[in-house]
Amino acid sequence: MKHFKLPIAVIAVFAMFFTSCSKEESTASDSGNQETFQIQFGTLLNDIESKAHGTEPTECRDASPAYVLVGITDDETGFYVGGPGDTAVNLVRVNVQNNNGSWETSYSDVLGLPAGDYTLQYFIVYSSDEEVLWVAPRVGGDYASSVDNPLPQAFTLEAGTKPYINVDVLCFVPRNEEAYGYLFYDINLTRVENNYCIFVNYCEGREYQAKFMVEVWYDAYDGIAVELDENMNMISQNGEYPSASVLCFVLPPLVGSDTYFVRVTVLDDPLLDYNVDEANPPVREFEISQADINAQMELTPKYDHIRICD
Repeated sequence: MKHFKLPIAVIAVFAMFFTSCSKEESTASDSGNQETFQIQFGTLLNDIESKAHGTEPTECRDASPAYVLVGITDDETGFYVGGPGDTAVNLVRVNVQNNNGSWETSYSDVLGLPAGDYTLQYFIVYSSDEEVLWVAPRVGGDYASSVDNPLPQAFTLEAGTKPYINVDVLCFVPRNEEAYGYLFYDINLTRVENNYCIFVNYCEGREYQAKFMVEVWYDAYDGIAVELDENMNMISQNGEYPSASVLCFVLPPLVGSDTYFVRVTVLDDPLLDYNVDEANPPVREFEISQADINAQMELTPKYDHIRICD
């Protein structure tokens, strides 16, 4: 892969397209005999002048794409493709392959979709070492003006057609995550040995990304406390919508069947449009074992997504 050294005033922008094509033999969906059409993502490299202002010099990483995380909603239901059947954000992993110099997604059952109307919400490209390479900016972030078509983007799958939809992506700048307009920082989690990561959504009428605090004990709730370097996540806003960060905290390794006792407490924040009773805040309590900590490394994204809803 060619290595680009560009000032961010001339940021490398990649126009990514995905095609929808029917398989030579129609496939049946799990819900029963519904013809599906396989979506494919490919890349087309362009260098264009960025419209972003006040940014610092950077360079695109000299690494090959390994997979993408894609978030697609079904316009009829509002549900995320591949998700549990609700409106909570769900990103699906799709591997990529080099097709004569062009990076394209491999075949994926989860991207076999029935004809209908859909919206591409998120598009994040990762390297094999699980670092973010490129991100499709969203409306509301500072970088939205750097591309012609920021996300979300609507598209339609019709039987017998092969629509091509351009998706612009930018080189990822780790220190400017919020400028891409994403509502959470799952795109650049830095893992350290034996840490555990949490992201929280809270429901009050509708679902919000949450400000929250984490407490951990060795022996029982409110027992012998584990001292954490960080115990609260961050809320920030750079654009129309606030963003909540994932919280990662280091834990001493456990032995055998021992567990940690974890309490997550939802907090108020002036940037978020919900209110909690400070005397009786919403909480979630659960235990985690060393096996749970180890297993989180195999997740994509690598954090525990907790929904605190009635």
